[in-house]
Amino acid sequence: MSNPAFTAAPITIQQLSSPPSAPPFRLSPINTSSPDRRQFSLKTSQSNNSNSLLEASTASWTSSIAHHCKSGRLSKAVLQFSSMRTSGVEPNHVTFVTLLSGCADFPSQGLSLGPSVHGYARKMGLDVDNVMVGTALIVMYSKFGEMGLARLSFDHMGIKNKEAYECY
Repeated sequence: MSNPAFTAAPITIQQLSSPPSAPPFRLSPINTSSPDRRQFSLKTSQSNNSNSLLEASTASWTSSIAHHCKSGRLSKAVLQFSSMRTSGVEPNHVTFVTLLSGCADFPSQGLSLGPSVHGYARKMGLDVDNVMVGTALIVMYSKFGEMGLARLSFDHMGIKNKEAYECY
């Protein structure tokens, strides 16, 4: 098995809040046996804190949530989502699409979680303003067999695209 082409180190919130004077990372070649197959390592120029792996950004939190959702561990995904919110990181549309898709893929667990996620997305206005979230809601409610709620979600969408029409 070969080494990965790139490795990345976590960036803390502190590093993201103030723009660095120098680039935050540099590519460093990793020694390989063949000169034709040079690999590079992505290294940060600042020190890393191993305890703050998931404090970097919405993307890293969403990635962790997605991992749990794909594995069918919706309860752990919800715990990650709660931790994300309490740490001050705001979820975005991708976070909601990830959670709603996880609920749709595992309806036995998602029946209780899905409407709560929908409520939070609605509070943020994403169910109306974001076509990806709206489409994920339609798919989720359709897989639950709740066609009335799927239709209601479709009707409330401000922007509709081909996928939204095909889902419903």
